[in-house]
Amino acid sequence: VPVGLFATARRRVNARLTDAGGSVRMTDGTEVRLRGRLTFWDRGGRLQVQMSDIDPSFTLGRLAADRERLLRALAAEGLLDRQAALVRPLVPLRLGLVTSAGSAAEHDVLDELRRSGLGFTVVRAGVRVQGPRAARSVAWGLGAVAARGVDVVLLVRGGGATTDLAAFDS
Repeated sequence: VPVGLFATARRRVNARLTDAGGSVRMTDGTEVRLRGRLTFWDRGGRLQVQMSDIDPSFTLGRLAADRERLLRALAAEGLLDRQAALVRPLVPLRLGLVTSAGSAAEHDVLDELRRSGLGFTVVRAGVRVQGPRAARSVAWGLGAVAARGVDVVLLVRGGGATTDLAAFDS
């Protein structure tokens, strides 16, 4: 059912999202709880929900519960402690960089590495870091740089709302 959000309600909804610390963003695939009423538009012959409010804590609660379930599953498989057992070089010089190609995040990391004066070799994988295909894209990128024999992997993304970052919990 389509949802309509008119200007007066939009101000209220945006204020609620801002009050949540900007940590909820309504994007495709984000589960939200909203308040509204069903309306029927005669000229278009369309039933819709006329949105009047949103509950950001619902979305944040769902994301937190999903993340907690994932962490429990990883712990049960012994995967959370696995990284600590890996042998790493004292100075890792062959780095895998998984991030959005051409992004400010990529630029900042590469700039810092250049300014360090160390002879880093960087193997890059450009991935989506936001949206419904981000989790699969990031997983592909991690596999791609790992297959090239890097010492460590840098998974980098700029800031964002909690809903934008949820792909990294997959």
